[in-house]
Amino acid sequence: MRTALLLGLSALVLSPLACGGDGGNGGYCQSDSDCGNGNVCARDESCWPSGDVHSVKITWTIGGQPAGSDACSQFPDFFVNFYSQTEDFGFAPVPCMAGEFPVDKLPTAYSAVELGDVNYQYFDQTMSIDENGSASFDLVP
Repeated sequence: MRTALLLGLSALVLSPLACGGDGGNGGYCQSDSDCGNGNVCARDESCWPSGDVHSVKITWTIGGQPAGSDACSQFPDFFVNFYSQTEDFGFAPVPCMAGEFPVDKLPTAYSAVELGDVNYQYFDQTMSIDENGSASFDLVP
């Protein structure tokens, strides 16, 4: 019973808040001012308490080589998807040559990230985001 109660409370704490304003945005936010009460508009377009978001940085190499024109010639664009226990969202296209993808306001509920070639032909890998807000991939075609 205690375990169920604690799990229920943790789900409540790690859930996005309803966005403020006139409600015309369907619960999504576009900026911190949409959230009110000191909350922030995270990159999943939901309002969260500022203590429940952090910066993350996803980095990658290709077969041990830094991302660049040679390493990325087969797959110029990637997708990056973030996963929580109940939600996911992502970004595409993400240029392979960048070698990194920073996100300034990711809810801490999103604990895993998937990175792959936007055409789903070569690879896609999923990793946990570490306590420092990092995940590093070495993609092997």
